[in-house]
Amino acid sequence: MPLQTHSNDKLDAALSVYEKLKADIIAGALPPDQKLKIEVLRDRYACSGSPLREALSRLTAESLVSQENQRGFRVAAISSDDLRELIRMRKLIDVMALNETMQQGDAAWEEGIILAHHRLTRAPSEISRDNRRDMTWIRSHGEFHRALLAACPSYYLRNFSSQLFDSCERYREILSRVDVLYPRDLAGEHKAIMDAVLARDFDRAPKLICEHMDNSANLVLRTLDA
Repeated sequence: MPLQTHSNDKLDAALSVYEKLKADIIAGALPPDQKLKIEVLRDRYACSGSPLREALSRLTAESLVSQENQRGFRVAAISSDDLRELIRMRKLIDVMALNETMQQGDAAWEEGIILAHHRLTRAPSEISRDNRRDMTWIRSHGEFHRALLAACPSYYLRNFSSQLFDSCERYREILSRVDVLYPRDLAGEHKAIMDAVLARDFDRAPKLICEHMDNSANLVLRTLDA
């Protein structure tokens, strides 16, 4: 029994480090192309090297971290071409997953969307003076988009959609000043998407999702391409 407890503790530690490191990358606290030194990260997350290396390996598989031959890890770089490809793939995956979700979704799925949307509307959405969003809003935003596709029967579609979302969100949070320079009705977009999905509108819901992605991407690209 003590051996099992020790094993569970190691798993919990690895998961905790993974979640914290991932959150910092998505939020832009660890900027693109930054060298990820094990000794620095050990101090930052108060952990040993083993869970850190496991977390870095997982994030490499998710394309949020890049591994250099014999030279350690870096936060994945960003580029206009990469963002365009991410958006193209998100549209393909999310539209497919959304159509399957609206076919399969039940009352529990609908309740999950409504609850996630409510939490998103309650989360502080203001941009701080150092051009960062509140972590509660970042988490709530991700939970809302995942709730929309939660009834999709394909694990692979859901998982791939989630990874693509995180990679796209990293761009917007890194360049969150665009939300100040070019204001938009994000709350209105989210409400319209929710209403169309709950209404099982197979024409309008995918269209709104794709427009929502394009709105975010175009603002970021305007800054990246400047």
